[in-house]
Amino acid sequence: MSAGSALLGGERERTRTPRAVILGVAGVSCVFVALAAMGPSPAALLSQTQQLGQFKMSGAIDVPTHPPGMPYVKTDPMGTMTVTNPDGDILGDVTFKSMPNAPAPPPTVIRFGDVGVAPAGCPMCPVLDTEAIAAQKQKLKENQHRVQRLEKVDARNMDRVEKTRKSLKWLKQVMQDKLFAMKEAIKASDSQLEFAMIAKENTTGPAGPEGPRGWPGSNGVPGVPGVPGAQGPEGRQGEEGPIGATGQQGPVGVTGEMGTQGAPGIRGPEGPLGPQGEAGPTGATSVQLKCGNIGGQMYKGICFKATPLERNADQFPEGCTAWQPEKAWGEDDWWKLAQLFKTMPMSANVDRNNFGGRCSNFEAVAAFTQDLSGSKVWVNRKTFEFNPTGTGRDCNLRHGDSTLGVYACAV
Repeated sequence: MSAGSALLGGERERTRTPRAVILGVAGVSCVFVALAAMGPSPAALLSQTQQLGQFKMSGAIDVPTHPPGMPYVKTDPMGTMTVTNPDGDILGDVTFKSMPNAPAPPPTVIRFGDVGVAPAGCPMCPVLDTEAIAAQKQKLKENQHRVQRLEKVDARNMDRVEKTRKSLKWLKQVMQDKLFAMKEAIKASDSQLEFAMIAKENTTGPAGPEGPRGWPGSNGVPGVPGVPGAQGPEGRQGEEGPIGATGQQGPVGVTGEMGTQGAPGIRGPEGPLGPQGEAGPTGATSVQLKCGNIGGQMYKGICFKATPLERNADQFPEGCTAWQPEKAWGEDDWWKLAQLFKTMPMSANVDRNNFGGRCSNFEAVAAFTQDLSGSKVWVNRKTFEFNPTGTGRDCNLRHGDSTLGVYACAV
């Protein structure tokens, strides 16, 4: 194929293969370049100017997809072609490279608010959706408010971070000061201990215990006798020697006068128990023993026994036969009886209201409540002469759960 035929048939080839046109133009350009490199001078080349149709290009067109010897590298197609003149002389080789394909048209981008239907006469004009735009603006406004809120939150967080940083900085400083103070204190204590140890090394401690006695040494040379010392104190008397042999009895002497009686001697130890004697006559049973057998207490020779009162009536103690001794006892006697039989702490004060009184409507000798402020007291008229109430009286025996009734028991 000649260059002239390539140019004359360019219109037909352009419509079919654009690469052929590119190859033809590249070949002609390379011919002029080759001629310029081979000729002696530009003037000689101008005198030998020929038409394009006079040049011929022949040779195989090899269009590989990679450079020679490098099949792993992808590149645009390229090849080599031989150029000759009308006489058949070889003018040189032309190396060519095909142009890449034309880029594809840009894609149609449909944005938010655009629709796929274009107006007549303008296929590339987008149609705006006003409602979508309004929604987008509202969304942008909401996002703006959200961004403002987030900025405020971020500002508060940054403020907290700054405060925390300052607090940590202050805490670090305090810890450094404390550690420095501890270090100085330890250093001072170490110095004191070191001085104390040095002082101990230079002092002598208390004498230790006496060591074991050594082996006897050899006798030394006798010394010069010393001056006799002063006589020492008299020693203690030695042990009594054995009794000597009895001598011969001498003549009986004159009897002397009787001496004075000596002091009584020390009482000797108690002798062994003698045999049991005969039983004596049976005596009367002790009143105190009988009173103890029924669980009572003796007061001024009379057996008394107390019992808690659950109702306002006589409740005789077990094993007690009640009677009322005729006495003229006072408040002190009542308090001594109360101390004998009380079951909980109580006061010696008497409640002078009209609770209880000096009456004879029950067989008890006395009854009283065990209170810390003041006891409500009932006494029998036959035994007591003091009045435990004021101007009035109710003569009730019981005045609460802590009431005790004291009875005289015949034994």
